[in-house]
Amino acid sequence: MNIFHYRDIDTPLHNLAPITKIILTLVISSLIIKSSIIFTSSIAVTLFLLLILIKVPLRNYAKEGIYFFFLLSVISISHYISSENIVGTIQITLAFISMIMVSVILIDTTAFNDIASTIGSFLSIISPKLGYRIATTIELTLHMIPLFFDSASELRTARKARGQKMNRHVIRNVVEYVSALFAITFIKVEHLELALKARLFDPDREREFIRVRKKDLFVLLVATFLIIILYLTL
Repeated sequence: MNIFHYRDIDTPLHNLAPITKIILTLVISSLIIKSSIIFTSSIAVTLFLLLILIKVPLRNYAKEGIYFFFLLSVISISHYISSENIVGTIQITLAFISMIMVSVILIDTTAFNDIASTIGSFLSIISPKLGYRIATTIELTLHMIPLFFDSASELRTARKARGQKMNRHVIRNVVEYVSALFAITFIKVEHLELALKARLFDPDREREFIRVRKKDLFVLLVATFLIIILYLTL
């Protein structure tokens, strides 16, 4: 299984309403940037335990998420060089890892259509047409994430089958790999566009509102309260 795909399985997180997970994702992402290392570490450990709880294929993410490891290294090294603060660098590194984990949890437990429907339903209160169009844009953007990583996985598998190695002629191989990756991605995007047109896809269509249960509100309020208390005390 490739990374960044919704998995339709039965777990407590999968059964929560999308709005609960979206709001908690925004709360964690906004607070974790400028927080203490203790708070950041607590959030990181909690998110990692949630990944294990919902049985996310961590090996697949570790194998295919090389881009994130590279980006993480660049962020950590550049921050340490500019600040010469090892504690601050660790905090920034943990914050970046936590944002990746919370994004993985959201995508793994929530269908893209449900995310778009939830956002569209709320934005439609302000502007019906604009709200649903923004929701469609978000849904299509989210679909690009697994499409890109699927293309990278297919290309890497094809290169291995041909016996090509990245450690030889590194610069040339990297240029060829990136060029081929974007070419494959653009072709898939074009196919997606043609498929949507063939189905008479309407970006302004009204979306079904996903009902929020008492359980969802309870989890949202309790989790938000605990996160804010930890943020203020740690």
